[in-house]
Amino acid sequence: MRSIVTRILGLGGLVILFVLGTVGASPGAAAGPPEDPHVRAVCDLFFAPCCWRESLAVHMSPEAEKMRAEVASLLRTGYTEQAVVDHYVAIHGERILRMPRGQKALWLTLTPLLVLGAGVWALAMWVRRYRRQPAVAPASGPMVDIPDADLED
Repeated sequence: MRSIVTRILGLGGLVILFVLGTVGASPGAAAGPPEDPHVRAVCDLFFAPCCWRESLAVHMSPEAEKMRAEVASLLRTGYTEQAVVDHYVAIHGERILRMPRGQKALWLTLTPLLVLGAGVWALAMWVRRYRRQPAVAPASGPMVDIPDADLED
C-alpha cells in the first residue's frame, strides 16, 4: 500500500515540477515590454493586434512580442516614428492606433467632456429648482375641533 502512495506522490511531484519548469521556460515569460524608451513610446501608440484591448507596449502574447520586435527592428534600420505608424496602419488599418488620427481623435476627446458638462449642468439646474420651491404651508383658517364621539358613528 505504501509503495503505491509513494509512486503516486512521486509521479505527481514530477508532473508539478515539469509544469512549473515549462511555464518558467516559455519564451513569453522571459520577454517583456521593450526597455528602450523610444521603442516603448512607439509601441504605446498601437493596440496589440491579437486582442485589440491593451497597449502593444505592455501586452504579453506571442503576437505582441513579434510586433514589438518588428517595431524595434524598423526603428534600428532608420524608419521614423511616422513611417512605423504608416506601415502598421497599412497592414491593420486605423484600428491598430490607440488614438485615431484627425477628427476622430477630437470627437473621442471632446464627447466625454461634453457629456460630463451636460450632466453637471443638469444636476445644478435640478438642485436649483428644488431649492426655490417653498415649503408646504399649513392650512390657513381656524382649526375646527371635532369631538371623538362624532367620529365613532
